[in-house]
Amino acid sequence: MQQPQYGYRFVAFMFGLCFMLLAAAPQATASNVDIFYAGGQSNAVYDPWATNILSVLAGSGYYQNLQLVHARHPGETIANWVLEASDGSYSKQINYLNDFYNPSGTGLLQQTIAQVIQNGDTPVFRGFFWFQGESDTDYAGEVSAYRGRYLGMLDMLQQDLGLSAPIDFCMSIIDYGINNNLTEAHKVLVNQLRDVQTQIGLDFNYGVAVDSRPYIRRDTWHLETDQYGPYAQLMANTFITNNNPFPPPSSQYYDSFAVNNAGGNTSRDPGDPLAGTYTEEGGGLWLGTGDYLLGQNGSGTDGYVYSTNLTSLSTYASLPLNMNTGEVATIEARIKSFNSNGIDNWIAIGFLDSAGSCYAAGDTWLLMRQDTTRSDEIAVFGALGGTGADNTMIKSAIPGSPDADGYNHVQLTYNSAADTVSLVVNGINVLTNVAYLGTPNISNVGFQFFRTTLEGALDDFRLTVIHAGDANGDGLVNLADLQILGDNWQSASASWSQADFSGDGNVNLADLQIIGDNWGYGAATDFSFDQALASLGISIPEPSCLALAGLGCVLMLRRRGH
Repeated sequence: MQQPQYGYRFVAFMFGLCFMLLAAAPQATASNVDIFYAGGQSNAVYDPWATNILSVLAGSGYYQNLQLVHARHPGETIANWVLEASDGSYSKQINYLNDFYNPSGTGLLQQTIAQVIQNGDTPVFRGFFWFQGESDTDYAGEVSAYRGRYLGMLDMLQQDLGLSAPIDFCMSIIDYGINNNLTEAHKVLVNQLRDVQTQIGLDFNYGVAVDSRPYIRRDTWHLETDQYGPYAQLMANTFITNNNPFPPPSSQYYDSFAVNNAGGNTSRDPGDPLAGTYTEEGGGLWLGTGDYLLGQNGSGTDGYVYSTNLTSLSTYASLPLNMNTGEVATIEARIKSFNSNGIDNWIAIGFLDSAGSCYAAGDTWLLMRQDTTRSDEIAVFGALGGTGADNTMIKSAIPGSPDADGYNHVQLTYNSAADTVSLVVNGINVLTNVAYLGTPNISNVGFQFFRTTLEGALDDFRLTVIHAGDANGDGLVNLADLQILGDNWQSASASWSQADFSGDGNVNLADLQIIGDNWGYGAATDFSFDQALASLGISIPEPSCLALAGLGCVLMLRRRGH
């Protein structure tokens, strides 16, 4: 079941005042710890049911610093967690007090959250997994009361956790095995409870119910041991699909390495070939020519990259790049000018439409060179290939000054939302949101050298990929990014880090729309996008109020999730 989109209508007025309030809000510095609960009856065994759930969640890329709180109570009805009163309210029973919260502070979930806070981090409750109900099939009254008790349990837990949004949940739909001693009347009750659990999963966009019927049971109620793993994986993947409408957060750094190995920040042994090897930070597989080595040269220990032949024409390496729609990718590197030695020399970095050389059709690449006819020069070429004027985006002397070690710091950025290219050299904007030439088909990044020993020429190559709406590049789209947008509201010469996500240089409604569309990306928030705006004094009126004069412009935003 996919989560629907929710429409938000709000009138935005006095933006300056609202964002001044936002700017004054303190910003959290603690790390988030994502907490899940998994529990129920005897089927909710820790190994391998809960461990497989945790493994899938951890491998999904959506969550960080995971902790799983697990408990099981064989043979007990849901009435041992919550029980309804005659007035329709629900009260906490012994299992609730032990598993979740109690006045003494000894609930399992309660203690986990307290420990996270004590460690100086921020607990974020992300979801609830439940495998229970077999004991509720003995009597018709237990079956009919099940829905209210389960939802009442989640409501009370939401209140204890102080959450403004309902808890994301995944419920197992129970069943009985072929080898059973159930009466036909009992089987009817089991199927009725199955219907109740199925309907709970259908009725709430923040929850799912996963059927256990296809999985083999060793007796009346319990799965075979080898069935827990696959079933747990199905539950976790279904939960992830339902509650995470965005692709998983991109690793902020797909890959990074220092060619000059002085800092020891590469895992590659000196002299190892770059081609077909992995780098330490992003785990990307590089492809390149065989004479390109990372580490010390063949005759010394200077830690530099070198080419085995000074007059070899070209040495290159490339790395696959997978971008989600609307993301921005930046290549950063330190490049040192070098002597010509009487022959043409150059070094290039760029975005590529295929693995291999930077100098090809479909690529956008930056060239820094010094040769027999030119002084130090920097140029950016577009997607048509070659060096003609028809595809030259910029060509000039290298702006600014290199650092104390003689390196120029370059940042080449591709904005996939707008298909634009930007370039910063030594802190100076050389290109800002210039239209990409040709049809973008970016699939790799890379660098290339031409007729140079390469010693010290390239250092600190780094690829950064940031999601749409993430102004500060921390992998999240949240209040901090909304603050940045407010600080730069109506700017006409903004960059991505100043909340120009659309790539047109302006910070306006289009960029606010992008934040709204991607709100909550990377980590759950305890409040929705409209709640964040409302907390700043931005009203969310009824449709009839939209006609009132003097209240500013009407924004129609849509986002996914909650």
